[in-house]
Amino acid sequence: MSAAVSDDSISVGVTSPPVRRRSSVGGPMAVDGRRASHILTQTILHEKRTLSSGTNLVTEERLQELLNELSDEKLDNSGKVRHLVSSLVDELFTAAQIVKLCGCTPSVKTHHLFMEVLVPRCVDPSEGSSTILALFRFQEDKEIVHEALKV
Repeated sequence: MSAAVSDDSISVGVTSPPVRRRSSVGGPMAVDGRRASHILTQTILHEKRTLSSGTNLVTEERLQELLNELSDEKLDNSGKVRHLVSSLVDELFTAAQIVKLCGCTPSVKTHHLFMEVLVPRCVDPSEGSSTILALFRFQEDKEIVHEALKV
């Protein structure tokens, strides 16, 4: 069995598919030419900041600024998630504000990733759970988000 190594891929043996690595500034990792959303999720969880005692409820002006940035047509869904993660600095959100932020994309997968980032920052998870759950059509999706809201 031989191993060929290059900058962009590693392949071992005859039957192993190429694996492209994530660069430090690049986008999500692609495995076998497909985007791997679970890898993006791991990146988000790794980069998620812990909230300090100096957190504040996001202002309407800041919320509008975030909405404008996330609505940029140059950003794909993974870019929107990365931008959201990198933009948040000790800010808290109401459930209604979280729903507004999710309005910048129709993707259910992106909504799930937004939930992973925003639900820990939600100031009214019990009262606002029905507002957030209304984003999701399927019961399985609602159950996942409902569990995250309980924690």
